[in-house]
Formats: sequence, C-alpha cells, structure tokens
Amino acid sequence: MEKNQKIYTEDEVQDLVKKAMIGEMIDLIAHQWTHPLSTIALYSELILYDFDSGIVDKEYLTNYFNKISSQIDHLTESLNEFRTFLSPEKEKSSFSIRDIIDAIKIILEDTLKGNQISLRVSDGDFQVVGYPNELKQALLNIILNAKQIFQERKIKNREIVIEILETQQTILIQDNAGGINKDVIDKIFNKNMTTRKNSGGSGIGLYISRQILAKIGALISVKNIEGGLEFRIDF
Repeated sequence: MEKNQKIYTEDEVQDLVKKAMIGEMIDLIAHQWTHPLSTIALYSELILYDFDSGIVDKEYLTNYFNKISSQIDHLTESLNEFRTFLSPEKEKSSFSIRDIIDAIKIILEDTLKGNQISLRVSDGDFQVVGYPNELKQALLNIILNAKQIFQERKIKNREIVIEILETQQTILIQDNAGGINKDVIDKIFNKNMTTRKNSGGSGIGLYISRQILAKIGALISVKNIEGGLEFRIDF
C-alpha cells in the first residue's frame, strides 16, 4: 500500500458508499433521460413545423402521439426503477435474479449505449433471499467498474456478458476490458485497493460488493479470462 493512500474506517466506508450511490444515481438518471427528452423536444418541433406546412392530419398526430407516449413510458419506467433502487430495505425477501438483472438493464440502458457497451444476458433464473436493492448495487458496482476500465483503456469493441447458471445458482459477469495484473487480482476486494488511483479510484466499490453479497451468504471471486475479467457470484 502506498504511503499516502487513505485508510477508511467502517463509518467512513458507509458514508462514501451513500455519497457514491447518490452521485452514480444522479449521473445515471441524467444519461437515462437525456435521449428521450431530446426526442420529445424534436417531435414537438416537427409537429409545429409540419403544421405550418399544412401536412398535419389525424393520422399524422396519432403517429407522433404514439412516439411521444413511448418516450414518456420509458421515462416513467426508469423513474420507478430509480425510486425503488433508493428505497431503504429492512427485511430480507425472496426475489428473482432475472428481475434484478432486468432492473439493472433499465437503469444502465442509456449509459451503456452512450459508452458503446454491449450488454448480453443469458437465459435462466433462480430465486434468492436477501435485499434486492443492495444486490442491484453490488452488481452495478461491477458493471460500472468495467465501464470505467473500458474508457480509460480506450477499448473499441466493448462487451459485458452476464451468464445465469440456474442449477448452480451462480452468476458470471464477464468483460473484455483487458483483465488485471496477476500481482493484484487477489487484492481487488480489499477495502482500499484500487488500480485506478490516478483517475480517482477509491477502491471502495468492489469491497462493498463483496460485503453486500456476504450479507446474504453469497461468495464473489474473480479471475482473468481471455481478453478480460470474469466475476463469479455463488449464491
């Protein structure tokens, strides 16, 4: 560990997590809403322009009404998901892994598109008992960590694959961001470990993911694969 690297207390870790989560959510909401709001604005301008041109009729208005409604539905869906994500959870519940991953896809949809990242998810599902929103945070940390690496390394063909192994009750999250040095791979879940200190990394995200998963009895491990990393979560 470097001399100037800060050692965080548990209270400081929790405070950093809350701040990071709020910051991430604001950033994700901004990304998620920019495209639909711009599209709605464009459609509104087109309707006014075409009205002046005399080509607006009921069929024309119905077509644009449907397009605008679709964008509003997207905004509403993402808003509901963000609201759910930020709701406090006091008791464990049984939930579907597929539902958790589908929710993450909604939250990250425009962010992944904006960073040219392809997210593929296999078929399959199984039930987990725990805290759904906390599990979303753990998985988001892993995916957003990969997004940062893609950006820093200027990877061109960016891909994240999530495999759901039903019979093993396991999730594999794989990326093609180039992997990690074998000298530090066993330390990436440590509280203050970061390979991105020059770009502001605190080493908190993956540490928190491990802590969240441990609360529901899940184990997370990582290994290098061809072209990238594979995170394995066993429930």
